Amino acid sequence: MSAEVPFSRFMEDALYGPSGYYETRVRVGSQGGDFTTAARLPLFGATLARYAERTWEEFGRPEVLQVVEFGAGQGELASQVCAGLSERLPELRVEYVIIERSARLRQVQRERLAGRRTQVAGRCHVRWGSPRAGPVTLVLANEVLDAQPVELVRRERTGWLRGFVQTSSGRPRLVWRPAPDWLVALARRWLPVPVGSTAELCLHYLRLFRRAAATAVRGRALWFDYGITTAEWASGVRPWGTVRGYRNHQVLSLQDILVAAGECDMTADVHWDFAAACARQAGWRVVRIVDQGPFLLSAGIAEQCQQLWRAETDALHASRWTAQLKRLVLPGEMGERFAVLECERAKV
Repeated sequence: MSAEVPFSRFMEDALYGPSGYYETRVRVGSQGGDFTTAARLPLFGATLARYAERTWEEFGRPEVLQVVEFGAGQGELASQVCAGLSERLPELRVEYVIIERSARLRQVQRERLAGRRTQVAGRCHVRWGSPRAGPVTLVLANEVLDAQPVELVRRERTGWLRGFVQTSSGRPRLVWRPAPDWLVALARRWLPVPVGSTAELCLHYLRLFRRAAATAVRGRALWFDYGITTAEWASGVRPWGTVRGYRNHQVLSLQDILVAAGECDMTADVHWDFAAACARQAGWRVVRIVDQGPFLLSAGIAEQCQQLWRAETDALHASRWTAQLKRLVLPGEMGERFAVLECERAKV
């Protein structure tokens, strides 16, 4: 890395470089992890299997359903969705394709999903690599957009500045330089923040949505994440921006993550309005952006919870499904903190 690079490049290397967090350290889970996700809750995956079944039905019940997951983490969601589809549609051929940048996580996923890679019962087959462009496809992405590198900007009375990370002194520090015209134009359009505010934009959204669209000629996509809207930026609610880190479930400030790069997760809230515009530019029809709680309720999570609860013979084990339901849908929990960008694409 050179003596001074844009923050976006610094974040890219810190997360995905050879010594980056996702290649050397990533740890997910309540115990011993840096953060946890909805994908670790079986009720989440079981509900998305219900949504996949509905997608299959509404797109004409094709012989093959392709599910493509971007950033599959430790493979929990893939395992849960495959299990749910195998139970709900045992005769349906399901091709589950994982797109994962991290070699470390690909290995973890392969170990978890070893049986699914060659499974015949349930006809659900898991593989890694490039999806096919033909089948009806459901794209799943849980906490993927927030892990994309962002451009850091600051609005001053004299104009817009771009954040750079300077490493020549040995201890990384953030410095500000005049932003190029192309970045100024984007900031003026999408970041109506008060003077003196720091904010960010992710220029990787469009690439992700285009890649998903190239796969899903017909189908849907669900992007789960935490985020912020243009109106919230304008209100000044986040004057220091949303970039932060997580290590051992502790939140790290922007200055902290400069020093701890490669040893912590780095993230930024999804700019939902900008993301939706990028999705449309990539050829998707944006169905809605809705809080996770209402979305999962409309997808049948309450019914799924009841079904799993009734199948338990032990009351203590049964209570875990209710606990997961509350965590996934209630305000103050994941149900309000997270949202879903739901998109659809049909071949014309």
